[in-house]
Amino acid sequence: MINTLSLELGPFSPHFRHVKRGTLYRNLFYAFLYTGPRPVADETPLLFALDRNTRSYVLLGPDFERTPGHLVFATTVTLQTLAPLKQGSRLMVYAGEDARLWARSPTEMKDGRFQNLTVEEKTEWRRVQAEEDARQLRLFEVRDPPAKGCL
Repeated sequence: MINTLSLELGPFSPHFRHVKRGTLYRNLFYAFLYTGPRPVADETPLLFALDRNTRSYVLLGPDFERTPGHLVFATTVTLQTLAPLKQGSRLMVYAGEDARLWARSPTEMKDGRFQNLTVEEKTEWRRVQAEEDARQLRLFEVRDPPAKGCL
C-alpha cells in the first residue's frame, strides 16, 4: 500500500549548482537502494520509502518486492547514475528548484559536475527571492475600489 502523504520539502534554499546547466539544488538526505534481482540504470524512477526495520530511508527499484516493513510514500525519485547500481548502494537524494527529487551516488556528486554555493551566493539568492516575493505580493494588492455603478 502506498501512503498518500508526500514528502514535505519546505521552502527551497540551494546548496549547490550544476556546473554546465547552472541549475540549483539542495541536498536532502541519504538513502539506501533496494533494487531487487537486477541492478538499476540511469533515469530509473524509484519509490521513496522508510524501512521500518532499519529505520532508514530507502529507494525501491521497480523489481524490488515490498514488504509490510516498508512505509512507501507517494513520492518518486529519479536515479541519475553513470553505471548501473546494485542492492545496498548509498545514494544522496537532492531536490531542484522545481521540487523534483533526484538520487545520485555521493562520489558522482563530487566528480566536478556540481559546485557548492558560497555564502555570498546563497545570500544573494535569498535577496533576489525576497524581492521576487515582494513583487508577486504587489500584484495582488487591493487598489482603489471601483466607482459605484462600474460593476
